[in-house]
Amino acid sequence: MWYMKNKKKSLPTAKDILKTKRVWYVSEDDTLAEAESKFVSSHDSVVVVDSEHKLMGIVSPYYTAIKRHYPPATKIKRCLFHSPKIHLDTPIDKIAHYFIETKIHDLPVVDDAGICLGIVTARRALMLLKNTELVNIPVREMLVDKDYLMTINTNSKLDEAIRFFIRTKLSKLVVVNEHNNLQGMISIFDILPIYREPRVKENVFDRKGGGYGYNSHRVQEYMVRNVVTIEESATIGNILDTLLDKQIGSVVVMKNKLEPLNIITTSDLLRFFIKG
Repeated sequence: MWYMKNKKKSLPTAKDILKTKRVWYVSEDDTLAEAESKFVSSHDSVVVVDSEHKLMGIVSPYYTAIKRHYPPATKIKRCLFHSPKIHLDTPIDKIAHYFIETKIHDLPVVDDAGICLGIVTARRALMLLKNTELVNIPVREMLVDKDYLMTINTNSKLDEAIRFFIRTKLSKLVVVNEHNNLQGMISIFDILPIYREPRVKENVFDRKGGGYGYNSHRVQEYMVRNVVTIEESATIGNILDTLLDKQIGSVVVMKNKLEPLNIITTSDLLRFFIKG
């Protein structure tokens, strides 16, 4: 359950984290390319409304380029995702569940007539978490329930990273060298232009032809090298401050100065606070 210990307040709702300015809207007749120009991560979304501002759905790269492969010229009406209904009085713990379940961190809010009022964002939800006592808990306690860190080598073929993303449904992968030292991070969003291309026929045993050759490229060509890290001795509050101040979605927890221990994402924090 969402944790507001020792606070004589009712549970926060969508109204408390509603964003009404700088919200991206498109129509059903726009193309996917127009929506995709607004994305900066695989968890983003663009709200689709009609002429009366009634919510028609949303568009997110997770559903248009990862789960499905829609060409950029596709009309938005063909690739709409119908997000969970969120109203101004929807409690924050339910909204957090929606963020996690849909893998989308910007979700629309509607009134009783279906008119879109704005969006709620995972970032704004995290800002509320700074008012809880869980921020004093050491990061190591949060890592107890996390799976072990999965990494990929800098020299691995891009195809290996893509197969990882498809198999695990995760969106980020920590990159290391042969000594298990942190080198960077690669995300599904970083390689979306390549990921959505059909594969080339790279040998006589490959039945798929035409398109891009994943195996001709290495992970190090697409990884982000400037990765934000934090020590294992830090608190959850330290991670919250880092994510919010730097406007990023994850940090790498370090075992020592060189070796990564695990990764903490926005979704991990939402799960932890719901559980708390």
